[in-house]
Amino acid sequence: MAAAPSLATLQNLVRRDPDGYTEEVGRRLRHFQSLLALVEQQPGSSPADFLPLLSFVSHIAACFPSLMADLPEGLGRLLEERHDVLEPAVRRALLQALVLLRNRGMVPPLALLQRCFRLFRCRDKTLRARLYAYVVTDIKTANRKARDQPLNRALQNHVIHILQEPSSVGAKYALRAMIELYRRQVWRDAKTVNVIASALFCPHPKLRIAALHFLLGAHDAPHDGEDSEEEELQEARGAVSKLREQLGGKDGSHESRPGRCVNKKKRKLQRAMRSTKSRGKAEAAASFAALHLLHDPFTLAEKLFAELRRSSERFEVRLLMINLLSRLVGAHRLQLPNFFPYLQRYLQPHQRDITMLLAYLVQACHELLTAEMLSPLLLHLANHFVTDKSRPEMVAIGLNTTREVCARVPLAMDATLLADLIEYRKDRDKAVVAAARSLLQLFRDRMPALLHKKYRGKGCDLGEKPDAYGALQVATGVEGAELLSAREARLAAAGKLRRDEDGGPAGEGDTDDGSEE
Repeated sequence: MAAAPSLATLQNLVRRDPDGYTEEVGRRLRHFQSLLALVEQQPGSSPADFLPLLSFVSHIAACFPSLMADLPEGLGRLLEERHDVLEPAVRRALLQALVLLRNRGMVPPLALLQRCFRLFRCRDKTLRARLYAYVVTDIKTANRKARDQPLNRALQNHVIHILQEPSSVGAKYALRAMIELYRRQVWRDAKTVNVIASALFCPHPKLRIAALHFLLGAHDAPHDGEDSEEEELQEARGAVSKLREQLGGKDGSHESRPGRCVNKKKRKLQRAMRSTKSRGKAEAAASFAALHLLHDPFTLAEKLFAELRRSSERFEVRLLMINLLSRLVGAHRLQLPNFFPYLQRYLQPHQRDITMLLAYLVQACHELLTAEMLSPLLLHLANHFVTDKSRPEMVAIGLNTTREVCARVPLAMDATLLADLIEYRKDRDKAVVAAARSLLQLFRDRMPALLHKKYRGKGCDLGEKPDAYGALQVATGVEGAELLSAREARLAAAGKLRRDEDGGPAGEGDTDDGSEE
């Protein structure tokens, strides 16, 4: 009687002739199911032949779809329910088997990805790293040819529930995967941004910090050791340049080759150019900041400001919150009056990271803020920074900040304060003199009537003043349209402008290269 073949040999034979080994496979499958039931009862220890049989049945499952129909659900249930007590090798083997069954089409992608998101709460760090890599890669592959909107929407809703769970580890990895998918331009939509923004108010501090960094644009920086879309695009462009050099005959090598080789390279060049163009268009379409995709920035800013006022986090985290608030106020033209008095408490020359705080103040200024909101801040800067007792560098910082605020909201300045500030143009320090002169020049250009007569300069227009609060600039035409008319006139004078049936310009002739005559 011949000895039974080994699992590796039997796996190879089954792939060649599945029908001829149905009985043998059924016997091995029954043995594996008994071992699986034993592992479910005693997950702390597994039989010696369990892992080889698991690898065997996962590789041949696609050959017997009806016989192995219940296998994926059994393996997934065991991994999800017993992941804390299973041996590390068994956990990794179960995940590998599920991924293999998914690649063979025996597991729906949504079911496995949702299970992977739930498994992020596992205490095995190695397993979490593998789950993270698989989730990012599989979702990216599913959306490579076309956006799988039902899959994306279901997974995003699933992540919302995970962020509210008490397990901080699972929520952290789920949020990290979502941020990575946004960075790779897979989930580059408004719903992804708003799901990540909802983590600002979750109970886990690390998730709040991750969401702050994301909304502040930290996701745009490429990570070390990870492929990015920009690197792939650069490699594709390099391949196009190489093919062009080969076809251009710089080394003269293509002249001695047959025409078929040249035509093959031309077709390859055309495919590569189409690929780089499509990638470049996708990158340009998704280049705007995540901050502009928020559904309700005003409500988010109000809730974040309430969190900031009662926050007991360390100063670095509060600084991130102030930074995000200032960007929200400046980018979306929000009215958040209590934010400026709160920020004023930190504006002291001895304050840690004072230059960053002053930058956040300037960042939050926009033309829809009233002068009453910013006038106390300008007076505060003058009283605490621009004084004779302050160091020269602090005086220069105060004057420069005042100039930047006034460049955005000129009506916040009054004549008395301005007259005192521009007197520092006679200071001994060069930085202070430059800052005072720049402030003087700003008001010469924007609002000369606020200056004393001797400071206005020659030929100043006293009628020049900023628009009143709330005034809007209404466009009455297309900027630069006069250039088109001038170009048409030049072409008509040269006789190169064709006319359509209605008498209007139809375009230039074939000989025109668009250059000026």
